Amino acid sequence: MLSRHPAPGPGAPGFSRSARPGRAPARALALLAGGLLLALGAVGPAAADEDEGTPEREIKPIGQVRVRPEFRDNADFDGGRPDRQKFYGMRTRLGLDVKLNPKLEGRIMVQDSRYWGVDEPSTVSTGTEKQATDLYEGYVDLRWIWDLPLDIRLGRQTMTYGRERLVGPLDFSNFGRTFDAFRFRFTMGAFVTDVFSSKIVETNAPAPDTTLRYSDRDRNFSGLYISREGERVERAEVYWLRDIDKTQPQSPGEIKRHTIGGLARVTLPASFMVEGEYAYQTGTAGSPYDIAAQMLTLELLYTRADIHNLKLTGGFDWATGDGDPTDDELGTFNQLFPTGHAHLGSIDYVGRQNIQDLRGQASITVLKKSTLLGAYHWFRLDEAADAWYNAAGGVNQAGVRNFGPDPTRSERQLGSEIDLLFRLGGFIEQAGIEIGYSHFFAGEVVRAGGGAGDDSDWAYLAVKLDI
Repeated sequence: MLSRHPAPGPGAPGFSRSARPGRAPARALALLAGGLLLALGAVGPAAADEDEGTPEREIKPIGQVRVRPEFRDNADFDGGRPDRQKFYGMRTRLGLDVKLNPKLEGRIMVQDSRYWGVDEPSTVSTGTEKQATDLYEGYVDLRWIWDLPLDIRLGRQTMTYGRERLVGPLDFSNFGRTFDAFRFRFTMGAFVTDVFSSKIVETNAPAPDTTLRYSDRDRNFSGLYISREGERVERAEVYWLRDIDKTQPQSPGEIKRHTIGGLARVTLPASFMVEGEYAYQTGTAGSPYDIAAQMLTLELLYTRADIHNLKLTGGFDWATGDGDPTDDELGTFNQLFPTGHAHLGSIDYVGRQNIQDLRGQASITVLKKSTLLGAYHWFRLDEAADAWYNAAGGVNQAGVRNFGPDPTRSERQLGSEIDLLFRLGGFIEQAGIEIGYSHFFAGEVVRAGGGAGDDSDWAYLAVKLDI
């Protein structure tokens, strides 16, 4: 039976992996890293440029170690059922940035992600397990092809577009998100045009026998993204994103989703700024279903650099839901591959699908280089009959309760959330300490049907050291 609602996406509670396949054996990783080092050694010392007198080749080690203990209480919104969780997430990245000449650069980075106390027998796959070692980034940059302002990046890479509402690296996740892709970038003055294509799920194994045939069951994500930076219109962007999902079973079959949208950020008098982003989705899910969904974000920002870098933001986010589960039109907006943690509440109970969010945020610099931030969100379902989706894009689970589609549901208020964040800076240049706390006030949807409606808490302490 066709599920009318998007499958859980990567990078939120209960989801530990990025939107890429990435299944590399540990031996292959070791050989890859060793081969790169041998190749660099064979190249020999960096040759000095005769005109500049500076090395033409550069090799720079890069890395990061991040440890983040987290505490979550009452995620099932039922104080009578103890579900208190404490866990330590750790992420280690080690790699090299290599520059052979001004037109040829590259990066290789291996990532190990784990939760303390977890010792799984296999650590080389990256699905939903809590421990994995894999290639995080591995790409080559070719610049100024044919002496034109045209670059290409080929290989495993992160992708960041706009405010990361639809495409982002999800760096808060213990695994992050990368794509196996190629990306062309053409720069002409203030305009930057990207054309990219990525393969997210590869299921076409090499045929062991010429008599066997394998169907195309991949998921491919590609797009065109044009951006321009200026003064009055600080940033303007238009985009077309195509998500072709062939991994679904015969029903519904192939899903073709096209997202067309734009973003504008305009400077106003008196230290104000306004930003808006709109996107419309169309396409098909198998033969009987048509996709028609949309999203909208509006923000008003106020900054005062002379008052401890004060920043005030008020905004509204809207993403459509499916009001009629029985018709042949899919109205739930699909959030694609966002950095959701940064926009719709830090506790990650809400995703950009079937949602209305009225919010306010304030930040100020304290202790010279440290930042204190507070945010408030008021959440409401766009369509009562549709599901409550989390930051991963999947239907919210709360203990034994499932907040899936319900044609009898009349309540729409999910609740509200307070987020507090403190970033300590200025003590060590390469280190960072971050403390966060969130409290979710359960609303009518949570209390509906006689269910418990207790509040939920989440807190963390992150310590990061960059090489």
